[in-house]
Amino acid sequence: MGKASSSPKKQKSKESKSADDVLSVVVGDKKENSLFGVQMLLGKEKQGLVEKLAVAIDDQSKKEDARKASEVVHAAEVDKAPATDSNLIKDQIPDKVKDEETSKEPNLDNDSKPIPDPVPNPNPNPDPAPNPTPTPDPDPDPDPTTTPDPDPSVDELIAKSKEELSSAADKANEVNEKLTKVKAELDSMQNVESNTQVHADKAAEQWDKVQRLIEEYNQLSDELKQLMSQDGTVPEVNVDLYKETYEKLNQKVTEIRDAQDSANSSTNQMNSTIQNAQETLNQMDQTKAEYQKTEAEVSDATKQVNTAITNANNNDQVSSAVQPDINQAAVSSSEMNATNVQVGNQLDEINSTEMQEAIDTASQSAQAVNDQAAEQNEAVSDVVNDFNNFPKPEAETNPEVPTNPETSATPDHSQTQASTDQTTTQEAAASANQGSEAVAK
Repeated sequence: MGKASSSPKKQKSKESKSADDVLSVVVGDKKENSLFGVQMLLGKEKQGLVEKLAVAIDDQSKKEDARKASEVVHAAEVDKAPATDSNLIKDQIPDKVKDEETSKEPNLDNDSKPIPDPVPNPNPNPDPAPNPTPTPDPDPDPDPTTTPDPDPSVDELIAKSKEELSSAADKANEVNEKLTKVKAELDSMQNVESNTQVHADKAAEQWDKVQRLIEEYNQLSDELKQLMSQDGTVPEVNVDLYKETYEKLNQKVTEIRDAQDSANSSTNQMNSTIQNAQETLNQMDQTKAEYQKTEAEVSDATKQVNTAITNANNNDQVSSAVQPDINQAAVSSSEMNATNVQVGNQLDEINSTEMQEAIDTASQSAQAVNDQAAEQNEAVSDVVNDFNNFPKPEAETNPEVPTNPETSATPDHSQTQASTDQTTTQEAAASANQGSEAVAK
């Protein structure tokens, strides 16, 4: 226990020595004759030791900063210091001096020997410098068999070109249809007066025909009434003539119905022309805005067609094989652009005030035809009611015959004709009522 406690004091005493004190002892300026517990020689024998020790002390001063900066290295060197520093000092003393010091040095326990200050490693290993260009890891499992895709064959190029040309032509046709619809609406509005007059003339002519047929019907109706008794029955003597006249009257009702349908159709077309023109004029601002968007579609479709044609012409074989497709795409693009120019010109020419005046004039022209239609539709309704008041001819009765499969399967033509007459009359009445409602609207 006593030896262990004295050792730190000696170590502290040793650590208090500076480099100058150590050099003084070695040179001989001080009376102390020992260094780190080792007896120093005197005289000439000290000369070689002085030179070596001066070099060691100089190295120690140069490495002072390195020792302070590297705490990790310093700690590692402290653990190895007792053995390293002792060997270093003894290596610097000549063998002869070592022998004398060994003989003079008392035999002390290892615990009582003073521990000299650790001398830093003159060549510490610095941290390894980082590699400025690290080698990237290779891709996992590279495929050594990867080869570039082969160039497409002529057949593949032809198929691709056909698809491009067809798609471009379809796009141009789609845009052209949209423009054509706008153009038709503008045409109808700009020509509202002339178009209305055409439909009005046609409808008036057809209503005149309805009127003539009604007059013919009235003549037959009078003949049929003369064949009847005052009580509304048909004398036996007039039955055959009554049937014949009744059939003529029924056919006349059918003719009137057909003429009425045609006249109502023309009248409705006349009125629709005026109505559509008014709606087109009311939506003119919206039409112009939509046209601006359509112009952008025209530009895109034109570029698509031109690109498809250019790609096809890059290869002579492809160009020759798809020439019909090239022509079709070019025609579609040309028609689309022509329609686009026409619509643009129409929109620039339309004057809303003048257009409204034209629509009003057309409406006045149509009024006369609408009045005629209302009158004739009412007349047709009267015809149908009159025809329904006539008694239907009785069906002829055949003498009874033995029943057999063949006779039972034979239809009764007289009954079939009577049913047909009734159906015709009902359809004529319905048609007359529909015509009156259409004109009233």
